[in-house]
Amino acid sequence: MSLQYTFAIFILTMLCLLASSNIHISVNPPNDFQIIDPGYLGYLNIQWHAPSNLSNLSYCTVRYKLQYRSTDSKRWTAVITKKLQYSAGFDLNTGAVAKIQTLLKGQCTNESEIQSKWIETTFWPSLQGTLESKIKTFHCSFYNWEYVGCIWQPGTNLPPEANYELYYWYYGLDRAMPCKNYTQLNKINVGCIFQEQDLIEYTEIYFRVTGFLGSTPLRSSYSILELQNIVVPAPPEQLLLARSQAKPEEILFKWKPPEGKVAPQCLQYEVQFKAAENSWESMPVQRATELTFLEPKLNHTFCARVRGQVNIFCADESFWSEWSQQECIKEPPKAGPDVNYLYISAGVVTTLVCITVILLWAGCKRSLLKDQLCYHWKCKMSLLPRLNANDRITATAPSGKKQLAIISASSIKHF
Repeated sequence: MSLQYTFAIFILTMLCLLASSNIHISVNPPNDFQIIDPGYLGYLNIQWHAPSNLSNLSYCTVRYKLQYRSTDSKRWTAVITKKLQYSAGFDLNTGAVAKIQTLLKGQCTNESEIQSKWIETTFWPSLQGTLESKIKTFHCSFYNWEYVGCIWQPGTNLPPEANYELYYWYYGLDRAMPCKNYTQLNKINVGCIFQEQDLIEYTEIYFRVTGFLGSTPLRSSYSILELQNIVVPAPPEQLLLARSQAKPEEILFKWKPPEGKVAPQCLQYEVQFKAAENSWESMPVQRATELTFLEPKLNHTFCARVRGQVNIFCADESFWSEWSQQECIKEPPKAGPDVNYLYISAGVVTTLVCITVILLWAGCKRSLLKDQLCYHWKCKMSLLPRLNANDRITATAPSGKKQLAIISASSIKHF
């Protein structure tokens, strides 16, 4: 029993010694923590030096937990690194703020993680120039994945001798590059056109629009864009509407993706339709280039149009294209009698009429001959002498050329 008690005392003593050693180990935050602008229009370098008290600590791993954000944002971005610097992009229309702490872990801390306190630094861009001289809006579009056009609205009360300049930078360039092809309004630069080889996709591009009024700078404006997120495709082509022959209420829509460098699998489409003078109605967005629509009302003209945009599989954001040319389909023709049936019916009716006319004509002629015969017979009966029963009389036509009948004298008595 005494041996077990002694062993428990030993274990507790060792744990206390380890705990007391951890309490005395501490680590300082990094030194010379600062944010530096290398002239990359918002791509800033955050750098620091290692804490001075790390020289006495061995067999431990030193890391740094860095958090940063723009001054107008409440969301921190965090990274953990062993390096003594980190680069990130910031919107320099506001400031940049960062904070850092040292993380220490290893044998020197008995595998526990020791954290230093946080230190923080802030960077503010130059605010030279009046606020009124700063451009009001900035917008760029990547037209059909072929060229980029950027436009901006000048500031207020800008003197005629003032003008704007645009610079851009992305990772891989050794310095910010100026625009080579400006668009102007009243001799003031209000836009820039980039060819496809000037910029690259799927990387952040930093823009700065600044300028000078003589030797006085204008207030700078900053933007960060990725080309695949600002694509404006060309409108879809060859929209076709057709009714089903079996079911006239079914309308088939077909179209083709636009010509150009936008991959067909990167596009999705919105179809709008309307009947007669009604307002446009939209169908759910889809990736296919055809669909079938059931139109219950057939007594009007049906019209449709379609537009496209880059889908989520190729970009995080995108712009809609212009609408395609409107196409319309008229109401289906009303069902009428079969032409062949009409021809057959007319032939049958004509034949029946002809037969009826012939029969009537034959009947009328027979009746007329009978009346003539009866008339001559009655007139001449009174002139006949008395006949014996065995006597016979021959009846001829009035013309005397045709023998009509031979009548016995016995039958004449019954006339």
